[in-house]
Amino acid sequence: MNRKPVALLLQLIYLAVALVIGRTLSADTAILPKSFLHVQNPPISIPVLLNLVGIHLAIGLPLFLLNLVMNRDAVPPRAKFTIAGLLMYTCVSSLSATFIYFFTEIVFSAHFFAAAFGAGVVIYLVGFFVLGFLGKDHGESYVGWLMRSRFWGTLGRTLFSVPALVVIILAVTPVFFATQYQKNPAIANFVTNAKLKFLGAGDEPWGLVDVYPGLRFSQTMEVAYPTPGATSAYVLERGGRIYRVKNESPEKELLVDFSERVNTCDVEDGAAGFAFHPRFAVPDSPNQGYVYVYHTDVQEFEKYNRLSRFDLSLATPQERLESETILFEIEPGNRTGFHNGGGLEFVPDGFLYLGMGDLNDRNTPQNISTDFFSGIIRIDVDMRGEDVSHAPPREPENGISQNYFIPNDNPFVGQEGVLEEFWALGFRNPYRMTFDSLTRKMWVSEVGADLYEEVNIVDRGTNHQWNYREGFEQNRDFQPPSPPIGVDTPPFFAYEHTAVERAVIGGLVYRDDRYPDLYGKYIFADNFSGRLRSIDIDDGAEQEWVLLTRADQLGQMGITSLMEAPTGDVYITTLGSKLEPSGRLMKLVRGAVDSGGAPPDSMVVSRLSPQGSLPEARQMFKDNCSRCHGATGQGDGAEYDDPEVPLPDFSTVEWQEQRAEEDIILAIAAGGEAAGLSATMPAWGDSFSNAQIQMLMRVIREFAYPPEEESGDAAVGEASDGEAGATGALDAPGSEADTEVETKSDTR
Repeated sequence: MNRKPVALLLQLIYLAVALVIGRTLSADTAILPKSFLHVQNPPISIPVLLNLVGIHLAIGLPLFLLNLVMNRDAVPPRAKFTIAGLLMYTCVSSLSATFIYFFTEIVFSAHFFAAAFGAGVVIYLVGFFVLGFLGKDHGESYVGWLMRSRFWGTLGRTLFSVPALVVIILAVTPVFFATQYQKNPAIANFVTNAKLKFLGAGDEPWGLVDVYPGLRFSQTMEVAYPTPGATSAYVLERGGRIYRVKNESPEKELLVDFSERVNTCDVEDGAAGFAFHPRFAVPDSPNQGYVYVYHTDVQEFEKYNRLSRFDLSLATPQERLESETILFEIEPGNRTGFHNGGGLEFVPDGFLYLGMGDLNDRNTPQNISTDFFSGIIRIDVDMRGEDVSHAPPREPENGISQNYFIPNDNPFVGQEGVLEEFWALGFRNPYRMTFDSLTRKMWVSEVGADLYEEVNIVDRGTNHQWNYREGFEQNRDFQPPSPPIGVDTPPFFAYEHTAVERAVIGGLVYRDDRYPDLYGKYIFADNFSGRLRSIDIDDGAEQEWVLLTRADQLGQMGITSLMEAPTGDVYITTLGSKLEPSGRLMKLVRGAVDSGGAPPDSMVVSRLSPQGSLPEARQMFKDNCSRCHGATGQGDGAEYDDPEVPLPDFSTVEWQEQRAEEDIILAIAAGGEAAGLSATMPAWGDSFSNAQIQMLMRVIREFAYPPEEESGDAAVGEASDGEAGATGALDAPGSEADTEVETKSDTR
């Protein structure tokens, strides 16, 4: 009987059985000690296990066949074959683990692989020992080899051979990267990039480009506009700085630097979120210039989670720093640096909402009596009093609270022993929140632990089930409180962890008509994968998400926030490296872009106000169209190099009379080919609003028919900036009244 086919089949069976045993052994036990490898031990579901078995068998079959060919003289179950087979088994396990770690979305569990490998070695030895014992009459058996010293010599020579050295390197590779993944953001970024490049992004209908090409920040946390009509973006850096960037001159202007208050920025500590008072830009308002910032303060022996207010209407950065007013300051029970939360919003009722995490303490989330952690707090910073709000009846146990009132309609007002600031509870890390401008619903992205990432709809008194549930799974270690606190509320949507999907970043409900196909969709991202996706807000938990695009900064340097800009664009911020200013402010655009964030040839990137104005449109023509059409529209631009397609001369009356306004608008919006002209002219309809395109048409008309009164035309369709009345750090009167444009394109 030919024993080699039987041995091959047995090796494959041993391999599969070892994986099943490894899942059982690692289900509730950390196989590797923390001193050796301090990583998570995520559960292995049955579908994932079947996937793992398939990968191992696909890699094992050719390698086990190779072992049979290389050891033709060693008939199983002889010891020489067994030793070579063990080496090949180690190679199969190592290659499978490396492949799974780098090239799949399966969550890598070092504890599972260690348990499976150990089980496989035992099964292999026991299995061939039994075969050797049963087949001892067939030549020199396994038992004979084991009882003689030559067995150990063969084993020693094998272990110190070149093939064994290669196998050891293969085995160490995933372990090394698993340990460094937790410690080194650059390694995490490298590994995640490798996975995503191998998996392929597919045909992504959207891309990302820099809002301010070439402009970088030191760990960008969030971007915001103080009013709906504002044209300057305000950017919060993790280290404790707020910058303003004016569109007409995209350079960072430092408004306030409170980095000494923040001090250390490790793990998730630092400035987490900021929000402008609704009357930030109202002249003579007592709240003019107020910005609220949630941040940590980590000193050598102390740490505080703090909500502060700064007055940006003052004249200098130093005065603004000195204007800090503390609303609350809590000293947490631990200093791990994880799960601080960070979502901070004012809309829609004028009260301030703040999302607070559990600070990596799973034992205290269902508690609204001690501190503000694991919940959404809602406060009245205007201290309106009377029938609106009241002073806090008690302070948190480990901190202070001041300079605000509690809204009278908060859900736990009047209950004995609670902190009435709570609006909702049961959160692990509510990192970002947003309000739907149409429905007024609050959407909160909840960063999960081992199983799920959540998107929650939060309402008055809702309990979002952490720590006794994660996503749609019951946590065996914790039970719901009895009696329950608030309204038990499962997530609206949740997705399972994979190796590259593990930190949800909300998010916004898109409500602009600039991109009709996104209207009414919740757009969110994952910090680790860099993927931006959308879901339908009417479909709920069972729906499929839609992939929009992927940022090129990911791992632990990835997306930190999303927001809808006044222009109707979707902005995202990416953290970037801690070692150098590489954080970015980007926006979603149609079509693929290169990894550097540059727009494709057919893409026009603009920050025009959606209403449009002639000054904007003139600047847009100058920055984009003049490179081909010339500064005066005569078709003599320096970058046009196609002699077979002569450009028209906009300055001639003859050309103007041949083209109706509708034709010009069609050519601008849909491209030259749609209007019966040259196909080299790009379509701008996806990048500009109808009002902006009409203004650009008027600019083209101006080349032959100069306007008689500049002032009257410039005001057409122009919206109020919403910032012009402020002083000091806010825009002085007229500083941004002339709406600005910056465009960048390689189009013609």
